[in-house]
Order: sequence, then C-alpha cells, then structure tokens
Amino acid sequence: MDTKIEMMLKMQSQLGWLEDMHNCKAPDFIKTVAEFRGSQAAVKYAEGFVQHKMYPQGLSELPPTEVGASFLLS
Repeated sequence: MDTKIEMMLKMQSQLGWLEDMHNCKAPDFIKTVAEFRGSQAAVKYAEGFVQHKMYPQGLSELPPTEVGASFLLS
C-alpha cells in the first residue's frame, strides 16, 4: 500500500481534485478506498475495476458474439 500511495502522489494532476472533491488528503483517501474494497473481498486492501468490452481497433463491425442488447447492457 505504501508503494501505491507513493506512486499516486507522483501524479500531480490527480492530487488537487482528490483533495477538493473528498475534503481529505490524497494518501488518506487512497488508503481508505483500498481498505473498503478490501473489506468487500475479505482482504486487507483491494481495488475495484469495471470491465469495458471493446472490439479491436480497425474492425469495421463488432464480432457477432457482441452484437445486440447483451453487449449494450453488460
């Protein structure tokens, strides 16, 4: 977790809005979110991710398995 916080603090563009939006210091926010996600996964720290289904660049159409409502709603 210390390495993650150290690396996040190097991204200066991310620090101002984190502190303004959440009214706390970035290291505290990063650790609190990681602890919350960790509690959901029964571990000390974790991160949440959302999979964005995309098709490879350069194809003129979507692959047949990803066409239709299931692709749009997933």
